[in-house]
Order: sequence, then C-alpha cells, then structure tokens
Amino acid sequence: MNNNIKTILIAVISIFCLWRLFYIDADFPRIYTDGGFVETDEGWYCNGATAKILTGKWLGEGFQSMPVMPVNHVAQYGMMSIFGVSIYTARYTAVFFFFVLLISIYFTNRKMFGNGPALVSVVPIACSSFIFAYSRIALIDIEMLAFVSLSFLAASHKKSIVAAVIMAVAILTKTSAVCFVAPLFVMLFMNSRKSAVTGMSVCIAILSIFFVASYSVNTSAFHDFFKANASSRAGNGFSMVMHNALRFDSASIIIASVVSVWAIKDKWVKVFSSMVFFAVAMIACNTYQPMRYFTLLYIPLSMVVAAGVKNTDFKKSAVAVLVASVILNIGTIFGIMNNLTFNMANEIKNFKCESVSGRMANTVTLWTKIPSIKNGKCVVGNR
Repeated sequence: MNNNIKTILIAVISIFCLWRLFYIDADFPRIYTDGGFVETDEGWYCNGATAKILTGKWLGEGFQSMPVMPVNHVAQYGMMSIFGVSIYTARYTAVFFFFVLLISIYFTNRKMFGNGPALVSVVPIACSSFIFAYSRIALIDIEMLAFVSLSFLAASHKKSIVAAVIMAVAILTKTSAVCFVAPLFVMLFMNSRKSAVTGMSVCIAILSIFFVASYSVNTSAFHDFFKANASSRAGNGFSMVMHNALRFDSASIIIASVVSVWAIKDKWVKVFSSMVFFAVAMIACNTYQPMRYFTLLYIPLSMVVAAGVKNTDFKKSAVAVLVASVILNIGTIFGIMNNLTFNMANEIKNFKCESVSGRMANTVTLWTKIPSIKNGKCVVGNR
C-alpha cells in the first residue's frame, strides 16, 4: 500500500471524525429529518439510565423501551454514573459508539479484503454529512450498528459463538438489527456449516430467554412498545423505499454504486448483498420510513467499497473514493457547522408540560437533571 496515500487517508478520516466533537449541544440539522424534533427521542432512549440515577429505579414513568431494548439504557447509565446526567454525556456516548463503528468496520474489512481496501472503505462513512449529523445525537441507530459490525468482526475471525452473542446485544440495542441475522448466518456458513448452526442457536437462545423473562414482568411495556413501533407502522412501504433510500445519503450511495462494478467479483458478495436485501426488505415493510432507518445500509456499503477497491487498481480507486467523499460532503458539513442553532435550550426553558409528549419530558431531564414525570404527570417546566 502506498504510504503517502495511507497517510492522507488517515489524516482525512481523523479530521472528519474529530470535527463532530464540537458544539455537541447544538440542535439537530433539520435537513436530515422528515419533521419534528428528533431530540425528543433522546430522552426516551435514555430514560432508563436517568431514572436509575435520579430515582434509583430502572423503569421510570412514561413510555418505556428498556424492557425490549435495554442495552443503550445500560450503556448510558454507565457513562452518566461517571460523568453525570447531561445532554453532553448522552451525546458524547453516541459519538463514542460512532468511533467503535468506524474502527470495527475497518478491522472487519481488513480481515475480509485486506488493509488498503479496508482503510478506503472507512472514508465515505467518516466523511458522510448524514452520519455526521446522526452521530452527534443520543439516538440508538449508530450504537446498534457498532454492535452489528463487532459481530461481523468476530465472524470474520471464525468466532461463531462470540459473533452470535454480540448480534444478540445488537438486537437488544435496537430490534431492527434482526435484519443482519441472516447475513451473519451466511458468513458463518461460508466458514463452516456447524459454526453457523451453533452461532444462530446461541443467538436465538439468548434473545428467547431475555424476551420471555422481560415480558413476564413488563407485559404492559411490551404491548405499548410494539403497538407504537410495530403494529401501527406495519404495511406495504415498497413504493416508498427506493425514493427514501436515495434521500438518506446520496454521496455514499453514488460511491458504492460506482465501485460495485468491481465488488460483484468478490467471494464475499453473498454477505454484503444479503445485508442490503434484508435491510431494504425490512424497511419496506414499514409505512413509516424516517431517514435514519437507512443507516442500516452503511455496513454493507462499506463492504462494497472495500471489495471494489480490492478488485481494481488500488491507487486510482483510493484517490477516487477519497476525492468523491470529501467533495460530496464537505460543503454540507461546513453548512451545518456554520449555521448551528441552539433552540432546544430555549425549548427547555419555556417547556410546558401540557403541550408535549412524555418523550419530550424525558428529554428535559437530560438538560435539567430533574425527574420529569411523577405519578403519570409532568413535574418540570411551566405548568
């Protein structure tokens, strides 16, 4: 691998990664959401951690996701126990998992495609203006992808049981990770039929034990969760999915599409093509398709780039991916950072309980360190 190219790639990746650390309390850029304040979900996904620290109980009041997806609550609890309850802690935890995602993608692709292609495959993700925005907010999509990537890293080293355990953790971070179970099986099967069966059995056993145990003591929370996130949104969304996919990160889609001409020659094509198929299929089964759902495509897109670079001239393809990634994203990121707003802080100051949902009330807790709901009623803000 050309050392000069390697140095340039690492420098660009580092600059774009560190860029997201500044002004972490800024509002989420509205160009990447279909409407409303995605910040309201931050409180929902962190309410287990804040409830445990502030009240001593894991399950606070209001809508609960912890009985179904407990991992982020536990992770946020660990970080908040050290750094305190704050929007900064919650969001920097998300940034941490973005770094984990990037590093695990690199090592996975290095094992599968080689060092040079792996380094190049990280560039579109590190430079992506879309994931730049979503890695700066305390949602769970990036964290889930980090565990999925770690699972495939273990699988690339033929550690089927470890891969299965981590995949179960990914699903318990966000249930949409289930779309990666079949691709993981494909990858393990390519190594060994026995390891594939063993791995899937372990994953299913872990999830079954957890969900049965959790459901038995949190039945109403399960029903509320699936009513809000499954039954009310299930439907035929196939007519929407391609249009929405192109909206989520056109830069990464363009780069991966061009490189895919050479990627289809690679032996791992079954793995990353199955990832794309199952991710798109699962999204298409929902009539609700916010842009962040398509972050599921980042891992297979990184593999497409790595496979394509591996099977063509490295120097030319590396330079092309680097230049395209920077040019297609840097203007948008500059625009985001030069037009930051801090309206959420004002929303919190003027917060009125009767005008918002419990999710927003939970978000208030992240900013104020005050339990937001008591006896079914909002207890913060102007009432």
